[in-house]
Amino acid sequence: MSRPETGANASSWVVASRRGAALPRAPERSPEQEPSQGGRGGQKTGGGGGWRGHSGVQQPVGAGFQEPPLSFSLKNDWVGAVIGRGGSKIKEIQSSTYTKIQIIKGYPEAEVRIFGTKAMQSKAKTAIDNLVQKQEDYKTEPKVDVAVVQPSDGKDARKDVSGNQKLVDWDKCRENILKWSKKKWAVFVPGLPPIKKNFYVESETTSSMSQDQADNWRRENYNIMCDDLKGGEKRPLPNPIGNFEDAFHCYPEVMRNLQKAGFQRPTPIQSQAWPIILQGVDLIGVAQTGTGKTLTYLMPGFIHIDSQPLARNGPGMLILTPTRELALQVEAECRKYSYKGLKSVCIYGGGDRDGQIKDLAKGVDIIIATPGRLHDLQMNNFVHLKSITYLVLDEADKMLDMGFEPQIMKILLDVRPDRQTVMTSATWPCAVRRLAQSYLKEPMIVYVGTLDLVAVSTVKQNIIVTTEDEKQSHIQTFIESLSPKDKVIIFVSRKAVADHLASDLSIRHISVESLHGNREQSDRETALKNFRTGGPGYLLPLSLEMIGRLPVN
Repeated sequence: MSRPETGANASSWVVASRRGAALPRAPERSPEQEPSQGGRGGQKTGGGGGWRGHSGVQQPVGAGFQEPPLSFSLKNDWVGAVIGRGGSKIKEIQSSTYTKIQIIKGYPEAEVRIFGTKAMQSKAKTAIDNLVQKQEDYKTEPKVDVAVVQPSDGKDARKDVSGNQKLVDWDKCRENILKWSKKKWAVFVPGLPPIKKNFYVESETTSSMSQDQADNWRRENYNIMCDDLKGGEKRPLPNPIGNFEDAFHCYPEVMRNLQKAGFQRPTPIQSQAWPIILQGVDLIGVAQTGTGKTLTYLMPGFIHIDSQPLARNGPGMLILTPTRELALQVEAECRKYSYKGLKSVCIYGGGDRDGQIKDLAKGVDIIIATPGRLHDLQMNNFVHLKSITYLVLDEADKMLDMGFEPQIMKILLDVRPDRQTVMTSATWPCAVRRLAQSYLKEPMIVYVGTLDLVAVSTVKQNIIVTTEDEKQSHIQTFIESLSPKDKVIIFVSRKAVADHLASDLSIRHISVESLHGNREQSDRETALKNFRTGGPGYLLPLSLEMIGRLPVN
């Protein structure tokens, strides 16, 4: 395979095939012997520093280089790593060492030629050796198979190179991940700053609550349940708090932010979860959307990263969310309840990647991210997670449903294992339990009502059994029954249906927006903003895939 280029952008490197005599090697020439443009020996390329010999393979000119080229062998497996995507790696080596590099792919090994002064040849050779060494080290690590993005019952089918079905043993993958993580962090953790986790000072009112009073309070507040998942001897469950002062009386800035927001008292899950998280215990919070789970982990997280005994060299809190809409909502909450100038950045696919990289480079305290984009930046060394001491897996059930488990596994390999972890979920299926067992240490669980999937008790539900032809008239009747101040979200089965319904309602002069995955990110954000601030009767037809992702009340 050859990659010749001509003209002003001609490259100074090439990969040429050298199987037998099928492609003869171009003769080596000194600068004085180099044929002129249009000569019989070869055609000189303009501005590219190379010439094309009889073989059709572009060769380095060697102009100004009196030294013979430094030649050595390179395994074919490492050729791609040395060249880099689009030639990025080899171009970087050439520009930094003022050399010209030629790679001739042979069998079983390729030949590398470096043109330049002896000192520069040696420098370029060292750079190539370092790239190869990194690849060799990487190949010895246990790998996460990210080709399959929908792990379910422990094993998945995928096709190998020959097209045959091949089972991916996800249980084995997880086992290897955990083994590698223990081996890796056994070396790093002793040199990392210590983590302080317990910041809870129980108020007199809370400590004076008897066991019967605590149990009665939980029953009266949506039947809140709390359990210790630690093996062996169980720890005492903290009493729930009755007001914000009971949890944050030592943190006046948190109190001011909550009072400024106009909250009267904590939600039930906050009342039970805050004493647990502030003690530094890992927590699993299972509750329906809209029950205040974001502030449940956010307020203790602020206190945690601000109160560490030693300064961090990087971000302290990482919040993983399944969707960009939820990530943006969490970032808005971070800014709304800003604590002691902590800086946050939102990392998500579809956003300005370069802008996100620049924000990370400036230094941040909190990263809110979707797994796909964070994994991308992590693999390209734009973000380092070794300093994270407070981890949140928000809406864990949705992240697993969307196939993010491989990315989550890879991301958490770079987060220190002695961190504090909070996981939230609307449901408690086997996949979420398995994730909790892998990444949380001796957690407590707080859940509202039941762990079974049931209808939301706070929503009145009316069901109309109808035909496809009659749906339109039912929607029209329903719209006509609304008051001028009502707002409506209509969920439909397909994106095309969402667009069709939005168009139909617009023709009737009804203010409407559609929202689905085919719309640009900026359009989706504008649609949500308009829905929040829109005039009376504003409607939002929405595709079914977006359920649970709306940052609206």
